[in-house]
Amino acid sequence: MKVIYPPTIHWEGSLVFQRPQQLMKAFAKLGHRAVFMEYGRYDGTVYYRDGVEISDCCSILPKAEESTVLWVTHPPYYRMKDTFHADLVVFDYIDEAAEEFAVWNNPDLQKAMETADVITVVSQRLYHIVKQLFSEKPLILMPNAADFEHFCDAKKMSAPLELQHIPKPILGFMGSIASWIDVSIMKEVANQRPDWSIVLLGNDYIGVESIFGDCPNVYFLGRKLYHELPSYVGQFAVGMVPFQVRDMTHSSSPIKMYEYLAAGVPVISTPIQEAIDCPYVATGANATEWVKEIEHIISGNPEELQSFALQESWEARVKQIEPILADLAENKDRKKVYRRETFAPTTSTYWDIRFLTDWENLGGRNQTSFFANVIVDYLPEYIKKEIQNSSYQLCDVGCALGDAIPVYSKAFPLSTVEGIDFSTEAVNRARISYPEYTFQVESIDNMTNEYDIILCSNVLALYTNPIVSLEKLMKKAKHYIVLLLPYQAEQQTQENQAIFTFDSFPDSIGQFQLTTLEEIDCGKIPQSYCQSKQVLVVYKK
Repeated sequence: MKVIYPPTIHWEGSLVFQRPQQLMKAFAKLGHRAVFMEYGRYDGTVYYRDGVEISDCCSILPKAEESTVLWVTHPPYYRMKDTFHADLVVFDYIDEAAEEFAVWNNPDLQKAMETADVITVVSQRLYHIVKQLFSEKPLILMPNAADFEHFCDAKKMSAPLELQHIPKPILGFMGSIASWIDVSIMKEVANQRPDWSIVLLGNDYIGVESIFGDCPNVYFLGRKLYHELPSYVGQFAVGMVPFQVRDMTHSSSPIKMYEYLAAGVPVISTPIQEAIDCPYVATGANATEWVKEIEHIISGNPEELQSFALQESWEARVKQIEPILADLAENKDRKKVYRRETFAPTTSTYWDIRFLTDWENLGGRNQTSFFANVIVDYLPEYIKKEIQNSSYQLCDVGCALGDAIPVYSKAFPLSTVEGIDFSTEAVNRARISYPEYTFQVESIDNMTNEYDIILCSNVLALYTNPIVSLEKLMKKAKHYIVLLLPYQAEQQTQENQAIFTFDSFPDSIGQFQLTTLEEIDCGKIPQSYCQSKQVLVVYKK
């Protein structure tokens, strides 16, 4: 079986190394082909970690002899089933879409669960929530777990240098120090027991140092990489899970809880549901109860804790779902012949993935509107006035999420403006963002309509032979072709295949004459979203 995790996070260098990476490792360890697609990477390379194939966003190797599972944690990615030739979709519901994660309580979440062949959840609370919604769908309670081998020798490791001066016993915490952490309970424990040290490891999102500034026995040591954690955890007398008690945390399954136990470290938690249900985790609702429980468990039996954690491994979780996936796969038609595919920047699949993953986070929307303003600002005045005084039909070819259309519409109010893009994902999202405008799924090769003016920003750079594409555009333009392109880029990139200089553009092509060729240093434009040079190119029929 092949299991694909679509591009959601990075394998290494992520803020956290948790459930997605661990499950892919477990699938690989049990003999399956695990493909982890790395968010934001488009270099076409593959490397391996712990038997997992770490791919870029747009390369995938389907094989006819394998059933293929798409393992989804980010709801919109259910739409990638056909893209990656998956036989089955598993939607792994890992955080309740409420409170801090309420933004995910949207149609994509509902559709992901409707579309999935199997839904997995991390907690009893999520199980009951989903069961009420989808009582007939395969639903598996699959809590988080521990990488037992990674943590089991923690107590045998030497103490990191920055822990060696900290008085023992140490109550330790590792993980994101975020809005769901109950800092008050830790602060009160620190005050009640000044002879105990509290050590916090992780990314600080709430200002730890100011909160605990008056607690000399609290030490914040910052984020540690995953491979460093065992040596720290091995020095903990007790591991802490200080979550606020509310719906979102009742739905959680703290990985750190299992990792502490795998290291032979006793665990104290607030009374969130998954901690209450774990027989080897002590719980307390306030600092006084914590102190009492810690005094009781601090000399716990490491072997007994580790024996339990060994049964709660990631491999055990995968073995739980293996037969279910195998049975479902047998009922699917898998008689397909696939070849190796590397999705090029000129394919709709490549851009569907881009628009689903990192387009917005990398400023794609801002850059689109910025380039549209550059075109409007630098168009020759006689052309600008001609358009402003005419009821022309304008088309933005390669419109992405549609952010240039309002710019053109405002600049040329008498004209109608529409956008086309060959990415279905882009057009669907453009229609949602700008319902007052028209968007169509079309490519340069299959444009239906003719337009008075075709505007095209940074699209032809994707093609190895951009003049051929330009000739196709000219067949659909009645008056002008307006292009904006990267100018004198030193080398090709993964996306931009063509290098443009003034010599790149013929004086005439068929019935079109080159009228404008202007270099623009975008880095000098205030509030620029591009620091390199562009060239504005205008052909008139």
